Amino acid sequence: MTNMALSTLVILLLLPTFAIAAKAPVDSDWATTASWVNKSADPDNPYELPKESLPPKTTIDTFGICFAASAATVLNYEMCKQSSIKDCSRLPESKQVSTIGIARYEADAIPGSLPKFDESYEQLKIGGSGGKVLSYASRMMKIPTEECASLARITSKIPVETANDAVRAQQEIWNSLESDYEGYRKAVAEKCDSCAANFYASAIETVSKGIKLEEDQLVDPNMRNDQARILEAFKKDTYQKALNQLLYPKSCSESGVTLPNKNGVKVGLFPQDEVIKDGEALVPKIKEILLTKKPVILDGICVVDCGTKKPGYHSVVIAGYKKICPKGDTQQKNCREALKIINSVGAGWQAAHNDGWVEAKSLMKNVKVDKGNLAWLEDRPKAKTTQ
Repeated sequence: MTNMALSTLVILLLLPTFAIAAKAPVDSDWATTASWVNKSADPDNPYELPKESLPPKTTIDTFGICFAASAATVLNYEMCKQSSIKDCSRLPESKQVSTIGIARYEADAIPGSLPKFDESYEQLKIGGSGGKVLSYASRMMKIPTEECASLARITSKIPVETANDAVRAQQEIWNSLESDYEGYRKAVAEKCDSCAANFYASAIETVSKGIKLEEDQLVDPNMRNDQARILEAFKKDTYQKALNQLLYPKSCSESGVTLPNKNGVKVGLFPQDEVIKDGEALVPKIKEILLTKKPVILDGICVVDCGTKKPGYHSVVIAGYKKICPKGDTQQKNCREALKIINSVGAGWQAAHNDGWVEAKSLMKNVKVDKGNLAWLEDRPKAKTTQ
């Protein structure tokens, strides 16, 4: 293994896993709307990505895989760019990266398998690093598509309005389901059939209230879809494998999509060895990346229970920056900065927050600085041709 490859591996292993909170949440002010920003696209702003270049918005609702949604957004943006699709909002599902599909790359590949093949991953984790998922997905031979594994088709039935609400809802759903799984497995091991039946029934209730399972994923035609899927899932020896069985059709690993020129880009991660004192110190790097007309993932935003032992973290994509100063403020002492974010909570959230424009200071002060907070796809230098 080369030193460069070893360094990349070390960085990936050190990327933090941003988990969800566990108990009564206390909101942070991370998404303070920058109402003073004109949400109309400004073609003269070098730090703002054109609206037509942005892919369809992903809505994860109560699924704790915002990190994967961020990675999918960056990949879909690059897909449009490399495919010369002028209006990226019309990117077909057959070319869109599956959010739930690539969320599986946060977990380790099956031992002895080739990690560049999608079928090498059989676990689905809740909570993770957008940078890690982007790093693996961008090198995958075939990436599952939204056409095959659509999050929208299994998305939660519980309506949410904010990212904080989504964290609360996902806590209830996923904590309950994991508890039922653990209880079921223990009851089976102890040969308590009635106990196992109770946990199984509880899991069915959780799924029926919070998750939609498609009929095309039917396991046993003699059972309700959710009953059959849960029964098959609970046979798995880990909760992550159970989730994968429950939510991800294996057939989606048999086909997929890849970037037309995947060797023409590489993943950038920041910080690595740099000493960054706080989240606000990441803004200059964000601006630098946006100047290259690339969206950037921001991991590690604390949205609930900040300052506790189990804070709730969120991931978004940054697609713009603006600095507005009062007239006559020649020394720029009273300027205000804003960042445009693409939030996986969905289009409703974007509309309620001035199309995603939030105050940079509020956002960045809630960021836990760690290796790989920022992740993006940068163009590789073109090889020089000899005459």
